[in-house]
Amino acid sequence: DVFNYTVRLEPNDGDLYNPPYIVDEFVTGQTDGDFSVAIPTLNYSTTYKWLVNSTDGIGYTTYGFNFTTEINYGPGITTTYPVNDATDVPRDIGHLNFTIIDLNDDVFNYTVRLTENSGDLYNPPYIVEEFVTGQTNGDFTVAIPLLNYSTTYKWLVNSTDGIGYTTYGFNFTTELNYSPSPSLPDPAN
Repeated sequence: DVFNYTVRLEPNDGDLYNPPYIVDEFVTGQTDGDFSVAIPTLNYSTTYKWLVNSTDGIGYTTYGFNFTTEINYGPGITTTYPVNDATDVPRDIGHLNFTIIDLNDDVFNYTVRLTENSGDLYNPPYIVEEFVTGQTNGDFTVAIPLLNYSTTYKWLVNSTDGIGYTTYGFNFTTELNYSPSPSLPDPAN
């Protein structure tokens, strides 16, 4: 028999019998087969309900279903250089390295800030502040200037995919300044 069907999709707190709907598709003149309906991008961590109502003009059936979308995990830092609490870091290191992974493969933005240990990572001035947009999973490098000897520095990476965000803080201490020792005269007196 030829039949018609309606598919509706709503968040779990919506009403599948009263508009507006996220999806409300009415299709006529169908025969047995597999069917699909396009849906827009849905919110993370949200339960949705949908129904399929079909009729051949004589009888009808309605089936309802529920599903929950995946959790959004904010982008995370997996590796850094220098590692957290590193000591004896060369003062001419020249860069900070880090890896950001978003488990949902979302595009993300990140901010990196560097300051001396006595500085504030949330209020300027910073030694370095870099804001980068539109990134995907990978390794990143931020250039930094020549640092002072025997100084503790702190830095953070704040990343967001527009839904979730994460902030990671790190610190490191630069190498000691070993003054050259005087050499003995040759020949010794």
